[in-house]
Amino acid sequence: MKHLTQTAIDQFISNIGSKSDNIFELQDHCRVCAFCSKRIEEAILFYVNLSNFLKADLSPKLKAYIKKLHTENNAD
Repeated sequence: MKHLTQTAIDQFISNIGSKSDNIFELQDHCRVCAFCSKRIEEAILFYVNLSNFLKADLSPKLKAYIKKLHTENNAD
């Protein structure tokens, strides 16, 4: 069984509410692949924690730097 790439996981998380065939295929894969299911769970947790972190009362320079890193990492 071929595991999901990080790009596929990111796309899945970004489009989790959609009803596209691709999302259904990824869901089907995760039902039978514990490894990919765990990776998606960890990615969701990461994004939730990142969101909470960005909402914290941080200095404007630090917030800008973190957002820049996040944008650069998601540009791939």
